[in-house]
Amino acid sequence: LICVYINRSGMENQLEMEGSEALKMYVLPFPSPGHTIPLINLAQILALKGHHITILTTPSNAQVLPNNLNVHTFDFPSDQVGLPSGLENAASAGDSVTAHKILKAALLLKPQIETLVQQNPPHVLISDFMFRWSSKLGVPTLLFTPMPIFVDCVF
Repeated sequence: LICVYINRSGMENQLEMEGSEALKMYVLPFPSPGHTIPLINLAQILALKGHHITILTTPSNAQVLPNNLNVHTFDFPSDQVGLPSGLENAASAGDSVTAHKILKAALLLKPQIETLVQQNPPHVLISDFMFRWSSKLGVPTLLFTPMPIFVDCVF
């Protein structure tokens, strides 16, 4: 697991693209607000710096994303785990059983994501750490964790 820490004061210089090409980046957030919001914030910063960002998500989750980012949606396998259609985010889970089903369904997105990455590879994939398998897709991958660095150091 690679942890990348970017402080706000140094971010401007670290992300400047002077003399370099814009990168095509896919961003894969886990469908839960605590995971999605910080990753989307990072994606917006990268997009403002001129990089080509595409958020990989599901139809229900795409509805709440900012309009300035490209979105590629995948069919959420609700039926495979016993979820009603449209229930695609952990924030909508009323109990732990439903939350676990959302986790299982999110992990079942793997074949669809693999196909996209193989057919149209990005320069970089920034993936939520819940999708650890994404680091084995054959493209440079950063695993993103929304947890404070202290938590990673303790555990």
